[in-house]
Amino acid sequence: MNVSEIDNIKKNICTELCVHLTELDFATDGYLSSFEREDFFSFSNSEAREKLYKQSYYLFMGEVARILEHVEPAVERLSQLLVEADEAVELDMIALIGAKLEAYRSFEERLKSFSESTQAALAKETISPSLLVGEARKLKIAIAEFEKKLKDA
Repeated sequence: MNVSEIDNIKKNICTELCVHLTELDFATDGYLSSFEREDFFSFSNSEAREKLYKQSYYLFMGEVARILEHVEPAVERLSQLLVEADEAVELDMIALIGAKLEAYRSFEERLKSFSESTQAALAKETISPSLLVGEARKLKIAIAEFEKKLKDA
């Protein structure tokens, strides 16, 4: 496989991944909109509110899982493309694809951290909406960083 073929395949995979990341970004926005501003200034323990937090969270995580079902195969194809670039000794392509895979690993770590932090928060007696929102905002940043790296050359 020559460098232009590898580059075209890389561009197609990156475009596909960007579409899914945009979808994930919109889902995260939807999750963030489930919080009401006054919840941040309320110190009472409301079972109804905490039930809503949990319901919104699990709906969001279901959406995340659905989107990741499409992201992971695309990342696998990108990994396979890295092998092909290596076999063709295309050093520039190896570096570009490797950087995109590294960006995915960073995104994956942020997603794991989001999941662990939010699940721990939901397991507590009193749920902190500010913690949930803060973690979701960090996830949005990770999505944007991954997408930016995918759009680099």
